[in-house]
Parts: sequence; C-alpha cells; structure tokens
Amino acid sequence: ASGAASAGVRLAGFESRALKASLDASARTTAPTITDWSYAADWAAVPFATERPSRSVRVLFVGDRRASLAAALAESAARHAGSASEVELQDAGNLDGVVLVASPSAESALSSIASALTIVQWQMDLPAAVPVWVCTHLTQPVASVRRSSSEHAGLWGFARACLQEAAGLPLYNLDLDFGCAQSLRGAAELVRSRALASEDGFVHGLRVGPAAENEAALRGGSMHVRRLTLRRSPAALQSIVLTCEPRGSFANLKLEPRGDHSSRDGNEVAPTEVSIAVHAVGLNFRDVLIVLDQYPGPRADPGSDCAGMVEHAGSQVAHIAQRDACFGISNACLASHVCCDARLQVRKPSAVSFEAATTLISTWCTVHVAFVRSRLVGSPRAPPC
Repeated sequence: ASGAASAGVRLAGFESRALKASLDASARTTAPTITDWSYAADWAAVPFATERPSRSVRVLFVGDRRASLAAALAESAARHAGSASEVELQDAGNLDGVVLVASPSAESALSSIASALTIVQWQMDLPAAVPVWVCTHLTQPVASVRRSSSEHAGLWGFARACLQEAAGLPLYNLDLDFGCAQSLRGAAELVRSRALASEDGFVHGLRVGPAAENEAALRGGSMHVRRLTLRRSPAALQSIVLTCEPRGSFANLKLEPRGDHSSRDGNEVAPTEVSIAVHAVGLNFRDVLIVLDQYPGPRADPGSDCAGMVEHAGSQVAHIAQRDACFGISNACLASHVCCDARLQVRKPSAVSFEAATTLISTWCTVHVAFVRSRLVGSPRAPPC
C-alpha cells in the first residue's frame, strides 16, 4: 500500500507474510490493520468418501453395553464382548472390524486403554490387519457444541502413538454423539466401508483427491476432520513470540504479540545489550522438556539458540554493530525480536547460514565436549594386503 512498507521476517526457516509495518507520519490517521497469518488446527466439516460399503460385515464390539452402535449396523453380524481379551479375539474368527466403545465415565478410562492395547497387539500379529475403531462420546470440541471431555484423552493419545510406531495401521479414532441417530448411522457406514476417508483432500479447501484419515468426529450427519485453518484476525503484530500456556502439551503453542523489551529501539537498548531480528532458532531437547513442563531446572521459556541481524547495539558493545549478522544465546528466542546480553552473541561468518549457525551453540558444543572427554584416539589403518 502507498505510504506503507512491509518487512518479512524469517522465523525458524519460515517466511511470514507480514509481521510488521511502518507508516509515514502523514499516513498515520488511523491505526494500521495488519493481518495475522497464524494457523491453528481445527475441526473442519468434510464430505464422506465411502465407496460402496458392504451391507453385511462381521464386527466384534467391545464395551458397547447399550448396543446402540451395533443396532445401527442392522444387517451385519455383530458379536459382543465386555472387555478385550486374547480369547475373545481368537474365538471371534474372521472379522471385518473391531469396534471399541469407550464408556463415558472417567473410572473406565484405564480399562479402555488396556482393552485398546490388547486389540492392537492382536491386530499387528494378523497377516492382514483388520480395521479397529476406537469410539468415544463427545470428547472433542466440534461445530456449535464446543464443550469437550478429557476422560479419554489418553485413549486418543494411545492410538496416535501406535500410528507413529506403525504407519498405515488401520486404527481409527471416532468421536460420536451416541444420543444422535444420524451420528450412529454415519459411524456404521464408516465401519461397513472398512476405511476412513474424506473427499476434501489433505489440505482444507485444496481438493487433490480423497484423503485417508485416522481421526474424525461425527456430529449429526456431518463428518469433521482435523485441518490447519488460517486465522485472519487483525492484530498490530510489531513483535511476536511463540508461547505455551498452560504448559504440558504441544497443542498449547501459539503466536502472540510481544510488547516487552524484546523490540526496543536504539534509545532503549541498555549499554551492554543488543536488539536482534531473529532469522533462525535452534531447537534442543531442553525446549521439548520446557514445553511439556518436565524441565528439571529453573522455570524458563523455550528457545535459547538463535541467529539473526543486529538492529540496535548498546553504547558499550564493540564486537558487533548494527546490521551485523550474529548468532548466540538469548532466552525465549522463539520470537521475531529479542533483546539480550551482547556478550552472548558473536558475529556470524558469511559462509555459514543462519540455520547452520544455530547448530553451533548447544548441539556442536555438546558433541565437541563429548568427544574431548571420551578421549577418542584414532588407530592407524592396516596396510592393504
């Protein structure tokens, strides 16, 4: 726009579209509106992609005490078990699917996970894996009903961990409204089709073909799957920071405006400090522990190894200057700007990229010290015969 200049800022290898904008004094008649280009995982409604589902399938139901889901399968042959056991699974014979229905009570959460473990172990020993459906009741905040329950978060987490270990395993998380006949019929249709897929494609709004899914939530006659959605909310983001509150889950990571000392101008930087525009951040296991609230040391913010461009240098800083590329240590550097002690920053060699420079701080030093302390000594090679 005329009278405005926008600057892109690289953050951990990604280019933001517009993180800060400066306006001429003559154009500052109204507060500038800047688009927030952050993304969030949300439940998006997508069409089913079931292809000619079988009218009759052989299914073992575990924990479906009310038999509400079994009744929705109508013509299918259903077998019921109170809990999963190797004997029940072996006696069921040839199956087209196993449906584990988790009880809504919190007391049964551990028993549901135990049943899921037994079923998955049986499933992985089969020559041809049988689809397994883990069904919960209104645990996900979907559509107009944003309420959710955490009773079976562990069950969903268990299924996700299994898929990390065995990619392609036909293991599906389904969140249903057991009080809605349409939701039950939709689940029955998925069980008969023996797969979970959507016509939406892997990117919401960009249809390139049916997408295989492992998680879905059924509300009424609609199916919802997890997709990245763009949050186009106006915000004057002159400086941003990646935060995690409350700690304990990566799902709580989010970008927020940062109005503290991290984006000081030249008159506000202390004599021994530098203000840096961050271009890259090195992630370490320490940062993972901090986000998960498992770090044994003093409470700290994630991010310590960064590289960027010096915006302002204090009056007593001599080894780096404004517009110098630098790298070093700064607390909470998962941000667009940081202000830190200049003694913890050095000038970056031109032959080293910003991303590579972030590996020289903690990672390279740790490996170097490990090799020095282990006193590795090379032995001469034997001459060829």
